[in-house]
Amino acid sequence: MGRNSAAKLQALTERLAAPPPEVRTDVALLTVFSRGGLLYGVALSEVVGAARLRDLSPIPDALPWMAGVVSHQGEVITLVDLVAFWGLPRRGVADLPTYLVVTDGVRRVGLLVEGLLGVREMDGPLRLYEGVASVGVTREALFEGAPVAVLSVDSLLRHAAFQP
Repeated sequence: MGRNSAAKLQALTERLAAPPPEVRTDVALLTVFSRGGLLYGVALSEVVGAARLRDLSPIPDALPWMAGVVSHQGEVITLVDLVAFWGLPRRGVADLPTYLVVTDGVRRVGLLVEGLLGVREMDGPLRLYEGVASVGVTREALFEGAPVAVLSVDSLLRHAAFQP
């Protein structure tokens, strides 16, 4: 074996024997959106898609927080106004140009959002939520120093209001 080949083999052996680069396990990736002047996040595993709000069909005699239904990729999705669901002051649907489709693994609903920030890496691990009680909000995080209320779709959809 030549001297050059031996040096390359030695370098490769050292590189393979080195510990792997540090993998951060304290980082959460969330789909982040704004609503009612606050930031919310949903785990990627609970997000099915998102779209611009175009044709909204009303639901006769629906609860005030059910904004209507849309056809999303061939499926009829009920759109939920979380702010109205939580009993907070809200804006008109025309001010909500986007919706996020989420799932608990069985059911799907759309959440009206003011702004969709996309998938973002949080500044550290998720913590238990200690703010004002809002159905479905179970954790909190920080994104660029701003608080993010983390919504559990499973927890939200288990609420009595979503039961048939």
